[in-house]
Amino acid sequence: MADDNSAREDTPGSSESAADPSEPASERLPAEPGNSVPAGENSGAGEDAPAEDAPAEDAPAEESFAEDIAGAEDFSQKALSERTRKAYRRAWADFESYCEEVGKGSLPARPVTVAAYINSRARGRPTSRGAPKNRSGEGLAASTLEQRLAAIKYYHESDGLASPTDHPQVSRVMQGIRNDKERQEALPRTEAAPLVSSDLKQALEVLPGSGSAPPQSETAEYARWLRGRRDRALLLLGFATALRPRELTQVEKQHVTREVKGPNEGLIVHIPRSKADQIAEGQTVTALKNEANPTYCPVRALSRWRQAASIDEGPLFRGVRRDAAVLPDPISYRTLNRLVKRACRKAGLEPEGFSSAKKRRYSAHSLRAGHVTDASSRGAPDSALMLQTRHADPKTLRKYDRPAQQLEESSSAFLGLYQKE
Repeated sequence: MADDNSAREDTPGSSESAADPSEPASERLPAEPGNSVPAGENSGAGEDAPAEDAPAEDAPAEESFAEDIAGAEDFSQKALSERTRKAYRRAWADFESYCEEVGKGSLPARPVTVAAYINSRARGRPTSRGAPKNRSGEGLAASTLEQRLAAIKYYHESDGLASPTDHPQVSRVMQGIRNDKERQEALPRTEAAPLVSSDLKQALEVLPGSGSAPPQSETAEYARWLRGRRDRALLLLGFATALRPRELTQVEKQHVTREVKGPNEGLIVHIPRSKADQIAEGQTVTALKNEANPTYCPVRALSRWRQAASIDEGPLFRGVRRDAAVLPDPISYRTLNRLVKRACRKAGLEPEGFSSAKKRRYSAHSLRAGHVTDASSRGAPDSALMLQTRHADPKTLRKYDRPAQQLEESSSAFLGLYQKE
């Protein structure tokens, strides 16, 4: 029987990178002003006045200058990642929609219009489309509103306009939103539950393709077996490397090398560009070979998937069609998120610490969160964790701690009141 979600695999042309008509009216570099002559200085048509037509020999220089301007524009386009540009386009479209509804200009926009807009979205005001601009109906989080302001600033500056987001009126409203504790408590918090070793083992057990030999049955069953091989490699590599979900989906064959250093053997995964590396200097993470438990070895799982899918170059984690054809494009974040959720659901896992006030659901990010929680609970120093997760601040690691671990590490145990007399 085919996998219940196999028809939803990514196919070429399903990406979100289509051109968006809501680009800024002008993202080009400002035109260089002409060399104007001050009044009273060579303003006549005397011998010192410039000729009406530039000499012919200046044409190559002008052409070279035009090429430099075009090249500068090209670099300017690369200042933001494609993901950020998409987010800005969505945010700008929402702001334009609001301005149209209230009859105010969007470009340029007045500070009072921007202040009213973020108030509207912070309070979850209904729009002409009939729903607040968030999933919960409680209003957007401060971090989302800050992204909306960044988009408004970007579109104004791209058109050579002063940004209304820098006005004190907007800053005060935004600060008030951050400080509104009643509003913060009303917003439902959704956090990825950490998928630790014990949970991951259960999730892996429900995946097809655990056996060494492929099925000799119908094509649909073989496609299901292939996806199982892929999903096993995804889960194990994602857990071992603590990669961010989108980084995991974008890993390519040329990004991975196998290394042996003394008693340690494993994979070195190169990340060309990441959330914390917008200038693309490149980062690396590791995945050790699991000699103690080969069943849960990411190196072995990845090798088996590559062999089964005949992947020698390009993206490692790809979609698989019902007819067992392996697609050339990488899976999307949504597909990764869906397969993690599906495996956890089939394994009967329920996140720890679940409550209506603080929702904890398994998702693609659970692999990264699980790595930190699991390794930390077993004594891994912050320095080792930060090297793997690439966090700059140790405090960021603490957000992954389970409540149970916080209880075990509570400083209350050191208080005199807790000591035997």
